[in-house]
Amino acid sequence: MSKGSSNFFINLMTSGKFFREDDPEKMDMTIRYVLLNSMIFVGCTLLVLFGVESFREQAFLQGILDFSMAAITLVGFVLLRTPAPFIWSSGLTVLSFMGLCAFLVYTGGVQNSGVLWAYSFPLLAIFLLGIRLGSLLTALLGIFLGMVVLVPGFSPQKYEAAFAFRGIGVYLLVTLCTMVYEITKMNKDQRLLKLTASLKEERDQIAAMKDNLREALFLLDRQGKIQGQYSPILEAMLGKTNLTGEIFLDILSPSLSAKEKGLLEDFFAMVLEQRFDAAMLEDINPLKEFTYLPPGGTAPRTLSVTCSCLQRENGEAYLLCTLRDLTREVELRRQLEEEEKKRQQEMRALFEVVHVDPRIFEDFIQEMDYQFVHINGALKNSEEDNRQTLLEVYQYIHAVKANAVILGLSDFAEKLHSLEQEIKLIQNKEEITFQDMLHLTVEIEKVYREKDTFEQLLNRIRSFSATSSQLQEEQVLVQTLERTIKKLCHELGKQATLSVGTLEHGALQQLDFRLLKEILIQLVRNALVHGIETPEERQRKGKPAAGTIFVSLEKKGDQLCCVVGDDGNGLCFERIRQQAERRGMRIEPSKERQQLLQYIFSPGFSTQDEADLHSGRGVGLSLVKDRVYATGGSIKIATEEGKGCRFYLYFPLEKNHSVAG
Repeated sequence: MSKGSSNFFINLMTSGKFFREDDPEKMDMTIRYVLLNSMIFVGCTLLVLFGVESFREQAFLQGILDFSMAAITLVGFVLLRTPAPFIWSSGLTVLSFMGLCAFLVYTGGVQNSGVLWAYSFPLLAIFLLGIRLGSLLTALLGIFLGMVVLVPGFSPQKYEAAFAFRGIGVYLLVTLCTMVYEITKMNKDQRLLKLTASLKEERDQIAAMKDNLREALFLLDRQGKIQGQYSPILEAMLGKTNLTGEIFLDILSPSLSAKEKGLLEDFFAMVLEQRFDAAMLEDINPLKEFTYLPPGGTAPRTLSVTCSCLQRENGEAYLLCTLRDLTREVELRRQLEEEEKKRQQEMRALFEVVHVDPRIFEDFIQEMDYQFVHINGALKNSEEDNRQTLLEVYQYIHAVKANAVILGLSDFAEKLHSLEQEIKLIQNKEEITFQDMLHLTVEIEKVYREKDTFEQLLNRIRSFSATSSQLQEEQVLVQTLERTIKKLCHELGKQATLSVGTLEHGALQQLDFRLLKEILIQLVRNALVHGIETPEERQRKGKPAAGTIFVSLEKKGDQLCCVVGDDGNGLCFERIRQQAERRGMRIEPSKERQQLLQYIFSPGFSTQDEADLHSGRGVGLSLVKDRVYATGGSIKIATEEGKGCRFYLYFPLEKNHSVAG
């Protein structure tokens, strides 16, 4: 039978109705439609044949009755193809068949076979009309049958008592069996409906959970193909639609190396084998947390895949996979780590400065603000050569770093040290580009933002301190230098004390305090790093273990004279000469000492081979020279190898108002 003719036959027998194969109730209706149509076709054909035969035997009333019932069954056929209820068509057909049976029972039929037609009525009536209406019509036909076969004279036929009781018995047996079957079937259908409803509810709940889970569930077969029943969120996570049949590892390929892809294939095979410990598999899971690159160039995501083996009753094994999007979680974790790092830095900075007098710490912030204002000015000065700009910026950064080291702000000092390295790298380039200067500006801005943190710390310290802003400038200066010595001695393993000579308050008032403090810090640091020996070395030379650094400030005529000295090694001219020669400096023998003393103030000069937080880049003395010369002052040096060194700084009083550097 061709497909077309098959479809026509199915359409004819089901009256064009469509019933889902997965719906048992609807499938039951399909059977009823097929039975009713079969009954209509067979019954209509027989009734037409009976009508023709009746007319041929001149039994016109019988023939008209046959054709009428045939017509009624055809009406039932038409009604079945309309939206009219099934009971209408089935009722017409059953009632027509009931009339036919009653007629055949009453007339006896050929060789009294009419009673036999009645035996099929209970089956058709109960099946097509249901237990109540079908049983009622069956009972009515049974009563009629009983009257025909038992009541003498009721029918033109005469039935013997034995035949009558057998006939009624068989009718009752068929009716009883049909009712038992229908009731059993009804109970089974009810239980099936309840079970179906329960399964549907569970399926809907599972589907709802699957569709609303933030984790995507999906199955992979042994070839790694995604099966059809996957969570809708899977498409959103992978940034790809219509995933059924797609190879999962092919989707991940842009995010994996060939080696990683091979590892995953081995891992999936191990999971499918089901002979490895689940905890061990989870430990070695290559997809526990990985970066996924979605198609279309959208932002990378952090995903996690876990797998387990799912084996069906037919023996087929699948990978049951759970995909989680950890992007937000990872981002929050990163932010928390940054916040924690920042908090730790603040706490560390707080502990580092909590013992610092607020006046000194405030002075540091003001100093930092001052230096960065000048850094911005240097960077914006388009008329100046980039190399000269870098030199100035380097000096300002170095001055801030020196103060940060003194106050014990090690983290901030390290950042400034790194910034110095950035500047040094740019200085070493043959050509300094606009991008280099822009990059440097951005890095400087990042470091300068730390000032906000320091100001917050200062406010906290002030809230716990009742003695802020009580120190005089002389005390601030002395305490700053003492902290410088103490800090450096601790870090360099040396011993030294500060000896303060004359420190005229009036002289200090006539000089820029910030400038003086900056110069003295550089010279004291220089004395400790390069001049003062270690305790062991000093004792071998017959000196006290602790060195002495001397500072004084006093008026001398129309000048302010500042002296900074130490009882350390003094300048080693041989090392200075070697350094100068390595840098290509031409030294005249007759002026060697004078040239070398000038040379130690050159930018980049250092007798240290490697730079650290305290020395090595040759900025300190260069900075001192530039600051002193900017005031119109001068510098003299007195040194004796093995006994110490003294710097004499002279500042003209009439220009002290312009010593901002």
